[in-house]
Amino acid sequence: MNTELVRTTGLSEVTLSIVPAAMLERDAILADAKEIVSITDVFEASNANDTFKKVQKLKKDVEAARKDVKKPVDEIAARIQEIARDFTAPIDLEYERLRILLGEYQRQENDRRRKAEEEARRQAEEIHRKEIEKARIETARLEEENRKLIAESYAKMEVAKKEAEANGLDGEAAADAVAAQIDAKQEELLTQRDEVNETAGRAVEATSAALTANLGPRCGAKSRKNIEFEVIDFKALYASHPECVKMEANTTLIKELLKQGIELPGVKHWITNKAF
Repeated sequence: MNTELVRTTGLSEVTLSIVPAAMLERDAILADAKEIVSITDVFEASNANDTFKKVQKLKKDVEAARKDVKKPVDEIAARIQEIARDFTAPIDLEYERLRILLGEYQRQENDRRRKAEEEARRQAEEIHRKEIEKARIETARLEEENRKLIAESYAKMEVAKKEAEANGLDGEAAADAVAAQIDAKQEELLTQRDEVNETAGRAVEATSAALTANLGPRCGAKSRKNIEFEVIDFKALYASHPECVKMEANTTLIKELLKQGIELPGVKHWITNKAF
């Protein structure tokens, strides 16, 4: 684009200088002023006052001359402003119109993206809710089955013991065999429960990862790197860093065994009354 939007003619030929007479007048007044270094009497005060008036008049004359010389230049500058303003008036209108159009488009795009993100997150949350609810129901079923198994275990062991003794066999061995079967079944139930929870957790994580990969963080949200992990060998982790593993008692199983009168090593129990 040609940068010469406003063309001027003749200005480059203009020269500015101080006329010799003005230079001589200034130098004469300066010489008179410099001779005055102190005022000690009326005569010197009168002389200083006359010189001061000359300096004052010279300043006013220079300012008046400057304004007269600058007046045509100011008129040219005003004309340049007027030409530029008239020239850019339709450009300014289009600039504002396009700015509004682009801003509205960007607003609509942001709104569309926000709604799409909200819908995607809503669907992801629904998947999360269903997976968690399914896991909760299955876990509850397995825990109930485990509770019944525990509740019936003592009676089954007693029956096996009595039947064995009635047939002249080792009652304790029979009870131990039943206990081993019950323990195996209980371990199977607990394993199934853990697998259900792990499957639900993986499904939730996969959905969240896919959502983040497709949409990224929420508009305006800050993000930072985060370390994720999965423990694949609790025994190895406990052997190297036991502080990283938390052991929890199986409250349901302990209470069931205590109700049956079975003493548990390392467990102290007592009876409390609860209002209902």
